[in-house]
Parts: sequence; C-alpha cells; structure tokens
Amino acid sequence: LFRSHHITDAVNLLSSLANSVSTLRRYTGIQKVQAVADLVEKELENKAYEKVVIFAIHRDVIEGLRSRLTKWKPVTLYGGTPPEKRQMNIDKFQKNPKCRIFIGNIQAAGTGITLTAAHHVIFIEQDWVPGNNAQAAMRCHRIGQKFPVSVRFIGLANSIDEAITYAVKRKTKELTKLFDEEVKKELLPNLQPVVHTEITT
Repeated sequence: LFRSHHITDAVNLLSSLANSVSTLRRYTGIQKVQAVADLVEKELENKAYEKVVIFAIHRDVIEGLRSRLTKWKPVTLYGGTPPEKRQMNIDKFQKNPKCRIFIGNIQAAGTGITLTAAHHVIFIEQDWVPGNNAQAAMRCHRIGQKFPVSVRFIGLANSIDEAITYAVKRKTKELTKLFDEEVKKELLPNLQPVVHTEITT
C-alpha cells in the first residue's frame, strides 16, 4: 500500500510537470510569433526565397503567424483543418504563385504530403522527437524538388527552447551513430546543414 501511494504520487507529479511544460512551450511559441512574422516578411520582400514552409506545434502560434502574414496569402494545416480544405490548401501552396507561405502543425502536416514548391523550411517550434522534425522537413525534399532544402529552427534565448534544442541534438547524435555515412547520404542527400537561430523579445 505504501509503495502504491508513492507510485500514484509520482505519476501525479509527472502529469503535473508535463502539463506545466506544455503550457510553457505554448507561451514560448506565442512570444516568437511577431519576431518570426517580421523575419519572414522581410525575407520575402528581399526575395530571399519565393516560398517558405513554417512548422509549429500549437494552433495559437499557427493562427498568429497567419493573421500577421496575410499579405502573402498563407495557407494552414493543423488538426482542426477540415478534410476537404486540407488538400485544397496543399494544392494552393503548390500551384498558386501568390500563395507564398504554408504554415503547418508538425504532426498533421509532417507526413504524407508534398510541399516541393518551397525549398526553405522554418521551425518556429520543434518536436521533442528528432524523427518528427526530419519527417516534416522532408515534405519539401520529395520527387520534384529541384533545389537543396534549407532548414532553420528559431529559438527564444533563455527559454525552454534551449532545453528542447539540447534534448533534440542529444537524441539526434545518438541516432546517427546507428547509421554509417553511406546510409546517411542516401537518407538526406540534399538537405542543407540545419541552422538554429535565436531571437530575443
């Protein structure tokens, strides 16, 4: 009975911590919205690229970016996107030159779709699992892509982003030990080195 109580207390504590971390991550993502929107707008105006794919986790972050970047006709895709609108948004981004930005949830838009109209990817938020981030970035590196794909992770200095980045880097380093150079070249032939950019607010 004593052990059972301690196990229950530990589970409750972990659950509480998980909820706190999730809330902190959401607030951190929201804090970055304006700075990232300004960055993307400046780069599009300067013709740094024609189109860009932005990945996030939280709906508030996705919608916050969309509302600030309306000039560039952005489309979104996350868990709440109706099925009939999902493919419509993908096609619009792929085929309409006026639609310059795709903003998607890492889980909802991270597999099974093609976003080769862009070869520049920005993560305003990243997943704890390196494979999920890689899968999302690979939406741009599929058959039909003519350019190397560059990837940037935007982090908020002195925030939980630093802990997430450290954890993801550590996991990635451990995973890459399982593959030799030939296999890595086969899996990621055209992905440019990942850049981690910090912003302050």
